[in-house]
Amino acid sequence: MVKIGLPAHLREMDELKKTIGNRIRSCRLARGLSQQELALNLGRSTVAMSNIERGRSFPSVETLLKAAEVLECEVRDFFEGLETDIGKSDRRLRLEGEMWGLLFAMSDRELAAVVKAAKALMAVRD
Repeated sequence: MVKIGLPAHLREMDELKKTIGNRIRSCRLARGLSQQELALNLGRSTVAMSNIERGRSFPSVETLLKAAEVLECEVRDFFEGLETDIGKSDRRLRLEGEMWGLLFAMSDRELAAVVKAAKALMAVRD
């Protein structure tokens, strides 16, 4: 059996859905909300919210607008830098999303400690 891959534009759409979903998840985690709480605030089911965060479906424009309001961010935050996310693995996108969520929730002092630790880790790598 010959495997035929998705056309490039469909692969990019899948990656776009995953990236937007990860960005929404990051913002949700940064605000300390559960997926169920966000879904309730957006008038969506938990299953629908899970599908959005996992990149299985696109959020509607209305959902994006409400999400930005509830998560206290701008709609553009879900899209900024997308071109640099295309081609990253699902695992990489999830880890980056989790890291952003943690960073947003940190105090300045905690963030400074994380930056110092990351610089030390990078110095060892070189």
